Amino acid sequence: MLPNEQQKEEFLRALRAGCDPAQAARLVHPDFTGSLFKRLTYEGNANYDASFAAEYLRARAAGASLRASANGKADSPNPTTAQGHVRAAYITPEMKETFLEAVSSGTPLVQACETVEPKTSLTQFNRLANRDGDFAEALAAAKEEGYPNFVQRLKDEAVRQAYNGDYRALRDQLLIHDKEFRKVLLASKHEITGAGGEAIKLLAQQALPDLPPEMLDALIETMERKQIEAAS
Repeated sequence: MLPNEQQKEEFLRALRAGCDPAQAARLVHPDFTGSLFKRLTYEGNANYDASFAAEYLRARAAGASLRASANGKADSPNPTTAQGHVRAAYITPEMKETFLEAVSSGTPLVQACETVEPKTSLTQFNRLANRDGDFAEALAAAKEEGYPNFVQRLKDEAVRQAYNGDYRALRDQLLIHDKEFRKVLLASKHEITGAGGEAIKLLAQQALPDLPPEMLDALIETMERKQIEAAS
């Protein structure tokens, strides 16, 4: 069972009030877990909710700030983890800026971490967001700004992989993140690989409207050739 919109908001309110995700989830429904809600914030999850993902960051930061004030817990004196990653408390403004710029351009979070020097991990950026309300707000805004670019990257990659006859993983990601692609593909009631040229062309025209006609024709020709090679 997945939470509805009202339950998501109840969960976020509990986070803002200082509950940890597990406590907040149980307040909403006894069968819910913190992991259930957290999975909705993962870009690769079939039920990914971009708006909820941004608000989750803001709510976690607000709640963590309340808990930190109550506990007065000091940061670890060690600036790096055992893996050599910079700890959250030692992430510099320059590192934050590099990470946020990558996210706002549509780069997936894990890949955005790889643009940062010295190196750190998504876990450390998440911990920073949990304790730093300003950074949590900036990250939420970057995710919201970058999401359309993220979806466009998927579309561009889908075209590239289609030319190579290998697009199933990209198709699955587009089903998650692009409503128009999902609507067209599901309405066709078949996968691209099982469709004729006209069906492929119709799908591409609607899901990838900026694709030039000559590229559409080349795409169809390539896919038909791949089908013949696979069957032989």
